[in-house]
Amino acid sequence: MPAIKVKRKKKKRRKPILILLIILAIVIAGFYVYYMISRINNSEVFSAESIDYLILHEQDESDSKFFLVRTKKDEILAVEIPMYASLHGKDTLTGEDVGKTLQTIDEWLGINAEYEYHFTLNEDTLKALSKALGSEAEDINALLDLLSERGLKIFDYWKLGDFEEIIRNRDDNAKISPAAIAALLDRATNLKRNPYILKGMTEKPIEIYVGSSSEPMDKIYIDTDSLNDLRKLLEEW
Repeated sequence: MPAIKVKRKKKKRRKPILILLIILAIVIAGFYVYYMISRINNSEVFSAESIDYLILHEQDESDSKFFLVRTKKDEILAVEIPMYASLHGKDTLTGEDVGKTLQTIDEWLGINAEYEYHFTLNEDTLKALSKALGSEAEDINALLDLLSERGLKIFDYWKLGDFEEIIRNRDDNAKISPAAIAALLDRATNLKRNPYILKGMTEKPIEIYVGSSSEPMDKIYIDTDSLNDLRKLLEEW
C-alpha cells in the first residue's frame, strides 16, 4: 500500500506585518517630533520680531546685577546694570519686584518689545541651568557665552520644560515659558559683543537718607554719560 503524504500547512510569514509595524512606528515618531518642534517654532513668541529678557543674578548683596538681554530675530544685545542703580535719585532698582524693575528700565531707556520676560538666578540655579545646557557657568556673562556657542538643539525641545522648572525652583514669580526659552537659545548665537555695562558714579552703593526716614537706602547713581551712550547704542541697534 503506497504511503500517504500529509501536506503540512505553511506558516504564514510574519515578516511583512513586522515591517509594517516598524514603518508605522517611524511615521508616528516622525509626526510626534514634527509636532513638538512646530508647536514651538510656530508660536507667536518664537516668531516675534523683538523679545526682551531681564535676568537678576543674585550674588552677595552688593554684587548682584541685572542683565537686560534684548533680542531680535537676527540680533542680540546684552546690558549689565548694577543693583541699586538710581536715576536722578528716583526709582532705585532692587530685586524685590523684577517685573517692576523691567518697566523702570524700559522707561529710562525709552524702549519696548513685543514680549518681555524676567527671572532670577542665584548661584545654585545658575549652575543647575548651565549644567542642564551641557556646561558650567559661574556668572551671566559665561552663561551668555555658553548660549551663543550652543544655540538651540533639536533635543532641547523635549527639555524646555525642565529648563523652566529649574528657573521656577528659585523664582516663583518668574515670567518665562518654554517658547521664550527656545527663542533665547535660538537667538543667542547672534551675540557678537560683550554686554554693555551701564556705569554708576560709584562702584559700590552709598547710603542715602530720604525724607524723615531713619533707615538709609542703598543707591548707585547712574552716570548720565554712560546712560546717554547706551540710549544712542539702542537707537542704532
